[in-house]
Amino acid sequence: MSPLHCVPYHSHGALCQDLAAFPRGVLLGDGLCDQTFLTLEQPGERTQAFIAQQVMSLRPNLHQQYVQACQNLGQSENPFIAHVLQEADKNGETWSNGITIKIAGNNHLVPVQRVTDDDLQALTSVLHNTVSVTGLDLRFNLLTDAGGKHMAKFLENNSTLRYLNLMLNDIGTRGAVLIAEALRVKE
Repeated sequence: MSPLHCVPYHSHGALCQDLAAFPRGVLLGDGLCDQTFLTLEQPGERTQAFIAQQVMSLRPNLHQQYVQACQNLGQSENPFIAHVLQEADKNGETWSNGITIKIAGNNHLVPVQRVTDDDLQALTSVLHNTVSVTGLDLRFNLLTDAGGKHMAKFLENNSTLRYLNLMLNDIGTRGAVLIAEALRVKE
């Protein structure tokens, strides 16, 4: 059977909300992971819960997406972000419960290259549609008002982030206002 609708893997948040529109089947995949076809015989609440569970159990390859984002933006990878994302990809945590990505610039256990505004732009482009990331710890980095602007844009379009730590960065009043306005829009 052919699917009635194909949905890129990284936009599965919309899939979970709009299952009624696709009563026969859905193809999940973005080219970075194996594609999974789910056939829906009798759509209903149980089917919706099943698909939501299946979608959440598919873990994105954050590191590969980060490498691609850096290439698209024409910038080099931050080795610390790359390391953290690789660890998140192979970690056994249950992604369906959500994870917190910890990229604090004061980590003494691994070599740290602190996150800059450009690094944040690449990172937020990766996390934009990743519903399994519910927390982001960016303390002790080199973020300025430009990073605040990237974060505000990310927050406007992200509905799953529940924890954000930007303590001890160089975000000034302008960046803080942009972030506050993005959060206020979400209320």
